Amino acid sequence: MFIVSIATAILAITSGYLQYREKVESSEKALKKEIELNSVYKKLERKSDEIIDLKSEVIGLTTGGDSYCEVIILPLPEKTTHAQILLKHHGKYPLFDVKLTITDLDILANNVKARGTNVFTIDEQAEFSLRFECSTLLPNSIIAQGSFTDSYSTIDKKSYNIFLNARNGIQYQLIRLFKKDKKWLSGTIIFDKNYNIKYENIDKNIPRELFTWDFKE
Repeated sequence: MFIVSIATAILAITSGYLQYREKVESSEKALKKEIELNSVYKKLERKSDEIIDLKSEVIGLTTGGDSYCEVIILPLPEKTTHAQILLKHHGKYPLFDVKLTITDLDILANNVKARGTNVFTIDEQAEFSLRFECSTLLPNSIIAQGSFTDSYSTIDKKSYNIFLNARNGIQYQLIRLFKKDKKWLSGTIIFDKNYNIKYENIDKNIPRELFTWDFKE
């Protein structure tokens, strides 16, 4: 009887141990599976981020992304009646189908005053506006694009407004020039389509109160 009880106890212990081992092994397998699944999820997340980055890269290369163009107007000392127009690229991606309209606000104001109207034909607009196109503007490039003619030797300030349209959207730019000690200083502000400032570079020696710094189409 005593021997049977011992055998029964041993069987019970053995059975309990085997059940315990099964549970441990089951837990270990579940944990291993969870670790493997977490690894897979992390890999998928990384791949998803890579796909998103690649998509953004393709969009940038196709449309121009967040790149933009700065117009520089540079009066030439050796040609006192001419100012060189330069296009300077900012950003990582090339710009495509760039179209610009540069308006000389000083000549425009004189024409409005003389004619008593701010409505002009296309031919009349050519007196104070310059339009041109650039098919592609590459990153880190600066290219010459025409010139303005004015009496730069006898004036001491100029104001230009610029409307630019490219494949990645529109922008507005102000250029204000001021002559000090026979040297032209430049100030510029570039706005996005919602008139938020995206770039500003104004020489500290330019008297800001001499100019209007908001964009008016």
